[in-house]
Amino acid sequence: MANYLIWDFDDTLGYRAEGKWTASLVKVLQTERPDFPAQAEAIRPRMQSGFPWMSPDVSHTHIASADAWWESLHPLFATTFASIGVPSEEAARLARKVRNVYADPSAWRLFDDALPALSQLSGAGWTHYTSPSCHSSSRISAFWIASLRS
Repeated sequence: MANYLIWDFDDTLGYRAEGKWTASLVKVLQTERPDFPAQAEAIRPRMQSGFPWMSPDVSHTHIASADAWWESLHPLFATTFASIGVPSEEAARLARKVRNVYADPSAWRLFDDALPALSQLSGAGWTHYTSPSCHSSSRISAFWIASLRS
């Protein structure tokens, strides 16, 4: 019999040291449009709604992969960029950049107890999976976890 555990990585096994959604959108602006005054204060209020987990009463069965999950977030990100003055076409382009910034392993840190817990459970025969939001695959890669050790 196979044993599987499904983890929600974000704030369960690890955390983004540089901030989450608002920080990711600001970083995209700083990288792609250094001339644009990217201000967290303008973006943060727009990140208070629109995520799939904020409407648990609505079925999200169409979000069956990491790519579909990120695709479902692009309208929120594009609307947010447009609402702070980024032209619509460019806002759509920038929205597609958020995934790489948010999921960048160098921005993440593991909680101190994550590796010991995963190791102990793996030793007991468990295979670990995460929700697909940050990863192209939902199986927790030893390489990806190792990259977060610093």
